[in-house]
Amino acid sequence: MKCYLSAKSSAIIAFVLISALTFASCTKTAAVNTGSGNAVPSGSPGADTAKRQSQSALPVKRELTLEKHEQAGVFTMQKPKGWSVYKAGEYNTLAFMARDEKEPLRQIFCFSEIGPFYISEQQKKLEQNYVSSGGYPIQWLDMPVVAPLNGTSFMRKFNDILTTKIGKGFLSLYGMPKPEGFDRISVCSEHKLPDYFNGMGTALVRTLHFSNGKAAEGLFVVSGVPDAYGHAYAFMVTGITMPKDEFSDALPVLLKAVESFTIDQEYLKKGMQAIAENGEMLMKISKTLSQTSDSMIDYWNNRSKSEDIWSQKESDKNLGLERVYDENTGEVYHVQNGFYDYYQTHEEQYSGRRLQLLPSDDYNLWTSVPRTDNSLVIR
Repeated sequence: MKCYLSAKSSAIIAFVLISALTFASCTKTAAVNTGSGNAVPSGSPGADTAKRQSQSALPVKRELTLEKHEQAGVFTMQKPKGWSVYKAGEYNTLAFMARDEKEPLRQIFCFSEIGPFYISEQQKKLEQNYVSSGGYPIQWLDMPVVAPLNGTSFMRKFNDILTTKIGKGFLSLYGMPKPEGFDRISVCSEHKLPDYFNGMGTALVRTLHFSNGKAAEGLFVVSGVPDAYGHAYAFMVTGITMPKDEFSDALPVLLKAVESFTIDQEYLKKGMQAIAENGEMLMKISKTLSQTSDSMIDYWNNRSKSEDIWSQKESDKNLGLERVYDENTGEVYHVQNGFYDYYQTHEEQYSGRRLQLLPSDDYNLWTSVPRTDNSLVIR
């Protein structure tokens, strides 16, 4: 059995990236309470509040602009300015990733086929015993067990798969970095989508990623199918991650970049000749584009508020932070974990403040962009 990480074709890559990100562009930027903006005279009762507000800050928004990138003889696209673009494989082994080297959590990638990996611990033990008893080597023996076979399990094991001999070999052969942030991942939710291929389950998975003290949102589309021998393959593993405070604003620009992805026609023609047996499959995929896009948009527009709240709470937990809001201003602040307990017994150190923990189900507060304030520390 041949074992590899590959891409069915460049046409699949373009289709999946556009489908996976089109729905996400419908997300709304979280509302930010910036106050009235009125000046407070010096010496007035609100002067201390104004001074404190001048010390606090919201995350700085980053502007993404696009520039043309050409992968000679293979594809062209409009990529975010300053981002690197990586290509791996040829024709039916084509893979793609674009990312910001200054912050690798800003990334788009697609692997159209990954496998085989195990879906049965028993099967893995059988093959380990076979090899240890003198049997022929099995290339995928260090692959993890993904059970149950669904999008959540796969994304949790994605980093393990990419660090196997097969995964590292494919990436290093073409000089493509491993996608960032998958060694620490939390899964928010999984939603069933219309199948891209008959008999294959397709899932949309929302995740959180943590790297170097930062959190990123992630959205992925994963299709998978088992074989008859305790293994499975994943298809069209496609998605994006962006730092949490940049995610909503970045999506429209990233969508434009994805929509500009254009395969060189001669390259595509040669690729289709090389994998002519997949021509019928590609035709079926193109026919489902509208249905799949509609399903994704419907999911995002109707996602539960509890998922957005979970995402904020999970991020704080992993980064060692908590949130408080000031009843005087309604502003939300990120503070170090344990600060509120300290504040309750040392309120005199924070004159004029009326701080409270966020109610567990207050959507507006939890989705407000939290400020940082250097005066809100344990003294």
